[in-house]
This record gives sequence, structure tokens and C-alpha cells, in this order.
Amino acid sequence: MKQMIKLAVAGALALAAGAAYSQAKEIRIAHVYDKTGLLEAYAKQTQAGLMMGLEYATGGKMEVLGRKIVVIEKDSQFKPDVGKAQLAAAYGDDKVDLAIGPTGSGVALAMLPVAEEYKKILLVEPAVAD
Repeated sequence: MKQMIKLAVAGALALAAGAAYSQAKEIRIAHVYDKTGLLEAYAKQTQAGLMMGLEYATGGKMEVLGRKIVVIEKDSQFKPDVGKAQLAAAYGDDKVDLAIGPTGSGVALAMLPVAEEYKKILLVEPAVAD
């Protein structure tokens, strides 16, 4: 089972990173979530879960296919405009391969056009609205 999870993570990250993946020395992931604000307690759980999942899937090495996984945390503050700006900075300035988050549904809706503009993957994991 653990090997299946590792293969799934490797495949997903390779797909997300695209052509740059084969040349990059690391896989950069932005976690844009509400580190502060109304959903702070819930957001801390999503961050802990993300890191535990990556550590489990990589056998504690935090690397896939010889590429180090780097997680960059961004605080959306439960504010749609801040989340949108943080995601744009992650894709543009931090050169992340994919992003995960946010905690709030309103923030997620504001971030979707940014992911589309950059043609990058945004995994919306805990938000509950359509």
C-alpha cells in the first residue's frame, strides 16, 4: 500500500510540474491557507495533515524520484483578495509547480482564476462550497 501511495504522489507531482519537472532539482508546492483569521484552528490541521501525508508518502525523505519537495506556506488570512495575491506571488515569484489550499471557500473562488491564468494546478482540499 505504501508503495502505491508513493507512486501516486510521484505521478501527481510529475504531472503537475510538467516539462520543468525533468530539469528541476526540487518540486515546489505552495500551501495557501488561513494561518490567521476565522479558520485558523482548522487551517493548522490541514497544514499538519499535508506535511504528515507527504512525509508518509515519501518515507520521511520528502523527495520524489530524487527531487526534493519544498513546501512554501502562504497566509490567505481568510480574505479572498489576500489569497488571490498570495497565489499569484507563489506562481510568479516563488515559481511553485502546484498549489494546495485554501481553507475558506470564498478564498478558493477568488484563487481559481489565478491558477487558470498561470495554467497551474490548484488543489482545493478543504473548502466546502461548489
